[in-house]
Amino acid sequence: TVSRFYLCMFLLALYFGSSTCWDFKKYHVRISNYLMGNKKLDVHCKSRDDDLGLHSLYRNDTYDFGFRVNYFGTTLFFCNLWYDDYHVVFDAFVSDDNFILWECGDHNCNWEAQDGGIYLHNYRKNENVLKYKWGNPHTTLDVHCKSRDDDLGLHSLCHFGDTYEFGFHVNFWATTLFFCNFWWNDLHAVFNVFVSSDKFLNGECGGHECNWEAHDDGIYLHNYSINQIVLKYEW
Repeated sequence: TVSRFYLCMFLLALYFGSSTCWDFKKYHVRISNYLMGNKKLDVHCKSRDDDLGLHSLYRNDTYDFGFRVNYFGTTLFFCNLWYDDYHVVFDAFVSDDNFILWECGDHNCNWEAQDGGIYLHNYRKNENVLKYKWGNPHTTLDVHCKSRDDDLGLHSLCHFGDTYEFGFHVNFWATTLFFCNFWWNDLHAVFNVFVSSDKFLNGECGGHECNWEAHDDGIYLHNYSINQIVLKYEW
């Protein structure tokens, strides 16, 4: 009985002693509207499990939400912000030590919407840092990728040549699959961007990279075997 007790205590110490900055305190994300001319800012934030709904902010208004990081330290919130004809999507909170300790600081992430873009108050520098520029909806490509187990959040590619990249390991059973939703203007496409298949990996992607490109007429994949981009999906 004694040996079992010590084993149990060791396992608890292993789990809790190996944690980084996660604790049971609440974290807060604040988004403030500092746009000129009393423009209305619409804000819609989500995590994988929680949809926080739509909120409208007028000049100097602030929207605040609080939460606790989950046991696995994977909590992520992303937000859609838009006003007039401008729009941006970004990760407002990521369970990452560098982001928490070196950018947000402590338990608060303070974002500001200004005419020049979206700023984050950097706790270490004690200054606002431009993190994201506004995108015009006529040129912005929105990307949302998922697997069965992972929701990678919504990302906006606002300018020609912008790239979104993610990495992963194929699971033990070699059943890993990622699919993505792409939106541009009123056009939409959803497709598998990665499939654990030798034919797909060796005959199309090539090596360990799958390079997709969004063009006006559809979605192209760079085919490694023939060294050219191939139209795979139309909008």
